[in-house]
Amino acid sequence: MAPVVDNMDVMDVVYGSMLQEDGAFRVSGYLYNPVDAVLVGETKGVVNEDDLTWYCDVSLTEGVNTLALSSQVDGETYSSGFLKLFYSKDGPILELDLPEAINGKYYVDTPEFTFTGRVKSLGDDISLIINDFQILNANNYGHNGYTEIVRGFTHRVSLTKEITTLSLSLLMSAGCRSVRWSISIMGECVDLTVKSVTVRGVTASQNENTFSVKLPYDEKGLPTDASEIQIALNNPEASASSPPITVDGGKTWTFTVSKGDASATYTIQVSMEPSTICTHEKTELKNVKEATCTEPGYTGDEVCTACGEILKKGQEIPALGHDFSVKGETVAPTETEEGYTVYQCSRCDATEHRDIVPATGHKCPSQAFADLDTTQWYHEYTDYVIGNGLMNGVGNNRFAPNGSTTRAMLVTTLYRLADSPEVGEGSTFTDVAEGAWYADAIAWAQDVGIAKGVTGTRFAPNSNVTREQGCHLPVPVRHRIPEG
Repeated sequence: MAPVVDNMDVMDVVYGSMLQEDGAFRVSGYLYNPVDAVLVGETKGVVNEDDLTWYCDVSLTEGVNTLALSSQVDGETYSSGFLKLFYSKDGPILELDLPEAINGKYYVDTPEFTFTGRVKSLGDDISLIINDFQILNANNYGHNGYTEIVRGFTHRVSLTKEITTLSLSLLMSAGCRSVRWSISIMGECVDLTVKSVTVRGVTASQNENTFSVKLPYDEKGLPTDASEIQIALNNPEASASSPPITVDGGKTWTFTVSKGDASATYTIQVSMEPSTICTHEKTELKNVKEATCTEPGYTGDEVCTACGEILKKGQEIPALGHDFSVKGETVAPTETEEGYTVYQCSRCDATEHRDIVPATGHKCPSQAFADLDTTQWYHEYTDYVIGNGLMNGVGNNRFAPNGSTTRAMLVTTLYRLADSPEVGEGSTFTDVAEGAWYADAIAWAQDVGIAKGVTGTRFAPNSNVTREQGCHLPVPVRHRIPEG
């Protein structure tokens, strides 16, 4: 009941070139008896019930793929063991020692040509066939597929002066797949053919060894200087006689292509169109280009509309340069950045900064008070509260950094931190006089609930803040100062 695999060894090498278009590798074989299904690994195959052949398309990964081979009949599974396939995306490689190719062909100087080469593969189950002649045999030694095998060969071929085509095939045992190449070799024949002939920019037509070209009318007449003729060869190792030789005043030229002892002679037939002298009655300007701020312009060429001849060449117009006359935005200086005014070019989008004002430099609010030492630890913090108007000092250019803070001072600082909102009614404390510098701040603090008096009727504005009060008062500020 177990299925048999065609042309497979204990360990076979599969290359990317052996896969199908969908990327799968096809395993095939035959059966001795009908079965319900053939399985390769987890993949179910296709069985031909007429001749009991089968195939299965499996997916392979790089390296060794071990696939169980089995069949199913009436719910029973019959195993044929395991199929090991070593998959490599690249390969096999065929290297040939041949002369340098010229236009896809190889040229040699002898009728009998012997060349050598190598087959590189990860298995030894590959045959090399050249023109139906087997050069290398598949050994099928069950190679493990991990190490590259290099097998050299020598082959001799008889050539003619015509093209000899060799068909080379690498036949792989696994799945009976092959990779094919084709090369063309010419023996005792040197490529002396001409790729093209051009006279005064006009490409000639070719008929065997004769080139023909008809030139437009020119007052100079037929070419008399060989430099007006350009010859290109197909074989870079061949050379053309230089200069070509004229035999009848420019109508006929001859030249020889040679390489070693081989040579070939070619003829160039030159004729000219009848005279059509143009009177240039109508002209137009072409190639006109306006100058920009950064690029030069061109006045244009006066060209005949009938024949296209340039009657008068134009002149270059110098670049205009920028005209920064359009005044735009003015940017004020900051402590670290200079100020400037933006001027835009009247002809393009370019801009330039002018009227530069130096940066103002760093302004230190603490320097306004004689008793503040800017080298002390509190410098950054006094700068902040003074610069943001949270604290104003105690008078006479003094800040009293080491002095005590009263309850009125602390509440006023928090009031200013809240952007000094408008106060409706005054506080209810009897010791807070209406119009006092701290009256609005205490009324606000009582209203939003962030400060209480020392009694129900007294606030004690001039009393020093205890450390407990100093810690307690700012806490509710985060929750009760309105945002915005």
